[in-house]
Amino acid sequence: MSLLAGFINSDGGILLIGVSDDGTISGLDDEIKKFHKDSDDKLLLHFKNITASRIGEAFYPCFNSKLIKVKDKKILAVHCLKSDKPCFVDNEQFFVRTNPATDNLTGRKMYDYIETHFKNS
Repeated sequence: MSLLAGFINSDGGILLIGVSDDGTISGLDDEIKKFHKDSDDKLLLHFKNITASRIGEAFYPCFNSKLIKVKDKKILAVHCLKSDKPCFVDNEQFFVRTNPATDNLTGRKMYDYIETHFKNS
């Protein structure tokens, strides 16, 4: 959830789940079979439930997720939009995207970022 929140708290972006940082496509096919009874819909529902519990339903408008096939493997593409309010993971952790990393801001750094980034919201 840190990556999702990081994109939402920054300038948005596309999160690809099932693709490693070096671009290797592992896909989610095995996970879908093993944990979601070979159902794409069950995986998408699981993702929705996790995001609802970890970052909150209020942020649903900030992202759209769909399974796509790349090189015969399913990956989850999550298109994230910038939020007009801060998004926290588990109501306490605050992440921002600073390419190529996702940083957990705390204390004064978090306060200053929120004050400047969400000022016109």
